[in-house]
Amino acid sequence: MAATINKDYLFRLIEEERLSYYEVTDGRDVIQENQECDSPQKAIEELTDLFENIEDNQVTVKLCDKNKKERAKGGKGHKYREYKIRLKAKQSDPLGIAGGSVIGYLERINELQRQIDNQKLEREIEELKRKLESKKEENPVLEKGLAILSAYLSKGQPAALAGHNDPPLPAADVETPAAVVKKAIARLAKVDPNLPETLTMLADFAEKKPAEFLAFIPIVKSQL
Repeated sequence: MAATINKDYLFRLIEEERLSYYEVTDGRDVIQENQECDSPQKAIEELTDLFENIEDNQVTVKLCDKNKKERAKGGKGHKYREYKIRLKAKQSDPLGIAGGSVIGYLERINELQRQIDNQKLEREIEELKRKLESKKEENPVLEKGLAILSAYLSKGQPAALAGHNDPPLPAADVETPAAVVKKAIARLAKVDPNLPETLTMLADFAEKKPAEFLAFIPIVKSQL
């Protein structure tokens, strides 16, 4: 059974092994062939044009460094390759995720979750703004105080409260990454008696499948 490869790999084989002569079939009939021109570059150009305009999803390509007439004379030494080429990705997935991959689904879930969260925040912000406006109308004296408070929150600094003599807030202690990791491990050890094996397993998974590992992190965060 012929192996399935992509177009780029096929073209690289043609160039590196000088497989100029080809025959393309749909599994039954010959669609196009070259048995005349001994030029790998010409073969690549012809196949590129064919693949861009063909309607079939998959074709079989037979390659050789000698044409049919030369092979018919007999003898050994010629190179022959046969491959299946998938030209178009399957679009059977109802969500439009190419190939229906696990990573594709996870990325889409995270994207939709972010959109939902953003919409909730926007609605909450608008509701809070309406409540503030109503408070200002009820008591105009609050307007100046709200302006000062907004400046304070936007800058995140006590200095935003211009004209007030409140002492500056002390800087919060910042834990080092090592201390954070140490605390996290201590918390996990209370739940998982096999923590060393679990962490080793996670590390192996992250090294072997980094994309899937990173895709799971936002999902875990969304459950907290």
